[in-house]
Amino acid sequence: MNARRKPLAGAIAAGLVALAVGPVNANFDPESGNGQGESQESELSQPANQPLSENQLQQLRRDVLRRCALSTKIDRNKLPWYFHYEFGVALLNAGDAERSLEALQMGANLKNEPMRDKRMYGMWFIDYLPYFQIARAYSELGNWKEAGAAIQLSEEVEHISPRDYDFDAYETLRSRIAQQTGTSIKD
Repeated sequence: MNARRKPLAGAIAAGLVALAVGPVNANFDPESGNGQGESQESELSQPANQPLSENQLQQLRRDVLRRCALSTKIDRNKLPWYFHYEFGVALLNAGDAERSLEALQMGANLKNEPMRDKRMYGMWFIDYLPYFQIARAYSELGNWKEAGAAIQLSEEVEHISPRDYDFDAYETLRSRIAQQTGTSIKD
């Protein structure tokens, strides 16, 4: 195992999640895609968030459940980390950054150790990079301070390198965050 990619101890990583990306909304409902608590404070500047309609949201949820080989009848409190991560990425790719953030944070709360080629289900492996995805969601919402904290955590624990297929997207996001915050993200 590459020494740069060894997993963090669960307690340490959980603390990093709370410090870097803010609180997870424990009342997030993956069925409706809505949080039932107070919304997080953010520094919004022209958000690009395009909430999905209820029908679109439910169809996307069913698609992700099917892809994760999960029943549509599973209790929302028993959904595994990989559902939340995949649902969050799918929501983000569909333009619904606010709901995406909730799902990604829930996934990171349940499984906080990022890893390349992480086994999700059966023979399904992914690059599990929750903090990079959380940084993407915050940037889409225009919350540059939180995007910066999440990308910093991503740098510390996810170790994205120039050999990775998503390196260009990662570097572009880093640059955009640095530009928006007027700060330099450490190398």
